[in-house]
Amino acid sequence: MKLVLFSFIVLFSFSSALIAAEGDTVKVQSHQETHWDWYGNWYDTTAFPASGEYRRIIMYYTLGCPSGGCSEWDYTTIIEVEDPIDDSTSRWVELTRIITPYAGNKGNSWEFVYEIDVTDYAPVLTGERRVRAQYRGWQDGFTVSIDFDFIEGTPPREVLDVTTLYDGTFKYGFSNNPIENYLVPTDITMHPELGGAKFRMVASGHSFGGNENCAEFCQKWYQLNVNGNNAIQEDIWRDDCGSNPLEAQTGTWIYDRAGWCPGMETKRFDNNISAYVAAGQTAEFDVNWESYNYNGGAGFDPEYIIEATIFQYGDWNYANDVAIHDVLSPSSKDQYWDKNPGCNNPEIVLANTGSEAVTTIKLEYWVEGSPEIIRHTFVGAIPSGESRSIVLPAYDKWLFGEKTKNLFHVQVVGVNNTDDEYEGNNHFVSSFEDTKVFPEQFIIAFNNNGGGSETKYRVEDERGNAVYERTSASSNTNYLDTVTCAPGCYTMYVEDSGCDGLRFFANNDGNGRIWLHSAAEGQFFPPLHQFEDEFGCDAQLSFTVGYEMGDEETMEYPAAIDKLNYESSLLAYPNPSSGEITIAIQGQVELGGEVFVYNSTGQMVQKTIMTDFNGVKFSGLAMGNYIAQYRTINELKTVKFTIVD
Repeated sequence: MKLVLFSFIVLFSFSSALIAAEGDTVKVQSHQETHWDWYGNWYDTTAFPASGEYRRIIMYYTLGCPSGGCSEWDYTTIIEVEDPIDDSTSRWVELTRIITPYAGNKGNSWEFVYEIDVTDYAPVLTGERRVRAQYRGWQDGFTVSIDFDFIEGTPPREVLDVTTLYDGTFKYGFSNNPIENYLVPTDITMHPELGGAKFRMVASGHSFGGNENCAEFCQKWYQLNVNGNNAIQEDIWRDDCGSNPLEAQTGTWIYDRAGWCPGMETKRFDNNISAYVAAGQTAEFDVNWESYNYNGGAGFDPEYIIEATIFQYGDWNYANDVAIHDVLSPSSKDQYWDKNPGCNNPEIVLANTGSEAVTTIKLEYWVEGSPEIIRHTFVGAIPSGESRSIVLPAYDKWLFGEKTKNLFHVQVVGVNNTDDEYEGNNHFVSSFEDTKVFPEQFIIAFNNNGGGSETKYRVEDERGNAVYERTSASSNTNYLDTVTCAPGCYTMYVEDSGCDGLRFFANNDGNGRIWLHSAAEGQFFPPLHQFEDEFGCDAQLSFTVGYEMGDEETMEYPAAIDKLNYESSLLAYPNPSSGEITIAIQGQVELGGEVFVYNSTGQMVQKTIMTDFNGVKFSGLAMGNYIAQYRTINELKTVKFTIVD
């Protein structure tokens, strides 16, 4: 599954950096389809920019299958860059650690792109460096490509220093060789221009068996002490494996693990430690691990792979500055495919890149070509240096607007009731794909497995109102649920309380499925959509009814229901209207059908029967945008109109 990251990304066939001008993105290639066929290291000499100012550095890690197919096991991969210490020695700095999926069911054309922010590593991503791609797999294998985007502009603050506290693989639970022997206190003299500091822990537990199934499946904590003060305590655990965007793997991908999930990046624990350090002073850093005594029994000894890092920063360059770091939906990125395609509430990631706490953010968003811009004010707390995802109000201009390209725009126009101080990070563009178009009435064909009422589902409109839901079911029972939707955007959510979907090899529940079909007579097949039966904890699907996103002229249903003719044959006049509106038909159209009027939320507000080619009149409509539909047994015609003041 190869999805487009951004419409403007262009990959080059050589390892080099281009010269950046204001607003440019410098693109750097490292490994390109490097074949990981067995445990080992693969090196590439990479030319990073020798100089320049970059506000963000993004790494794209593309995992693919070789010609013989991918490995069926989950293996650790680590991408590192070499940082010279002096003329004779160097260190390796970890940029990311990704565990491969159980990919035995993937074809040799499969790819998945991970997008990782590596801005904090700016001091070691400069000039000519060796990049090491490590594969800890005992089977052939995967391919990997590594690309970097250096986005020109002013960074939120300068990264002064990157110091590795601990880096290695350490046995765990042995009284004669405890992990604390390796996690020894370290003194660091802080930079004289220090403005702030962050501690990052990346830890993944491996091997299981014996007591508590450590270290892969046991939940343990670590502590960071700074100058003897307990600054941080975190549980080394990921509890979201069953919601993995790489669902339907061939192994135990749904099980939560110690800091990682198959097919996902190892969890980063980032903590602000600015309050515990001071410019020019020496600080002692000491990491402690929760005690554990291993009693044997595992095929391999329990161990943790640990990368612990201190980042030192200068002062913030701006006080009131918010950056848009990503769009989760609508998006065509691989990492967010489970949320997309979308047609309802956009979801974005905001980062407070200024010194002041954020309380309000003014935003604008639109789809390229749409004549109208939606404005929204976010109210909430985002501390300095932190980020959070937010959901924006539903974008109904997909229904009534027009788009020229599948590009979603969002920008910051104000922060804390004042101007945002840096415009270079205010605008973000995301490419997206159109949703499927469904008929007004469809059937949910639910064949339940032996999991009882674990699986449930609901269909919501773009305002979050449930138009249909099933909250209970009996084991090994078939259901045909008919759902009727007015024109609009909808999302169907499927949840499984056991987080094992409707199929999982490691239980005895058997197989089930959820397919969506047209309700029209004789058009049950082919299905409108088939949910993956091995979906773990959850799955979702957005779709439109009665229109394509922003383009009524190309409205059409799938071929399975092509008897519904969507060529425009309705007239609405005057349009826009300040009061009464006439809906009339033209061409070879049957009389005697019903005319329905729907508002922008998909609610039917008026209806009548068309008995005259001169049309029917509607009045008493509030200001806003509307869709009128004319329906007979054989036809469905649509037109949109606007009521103004």
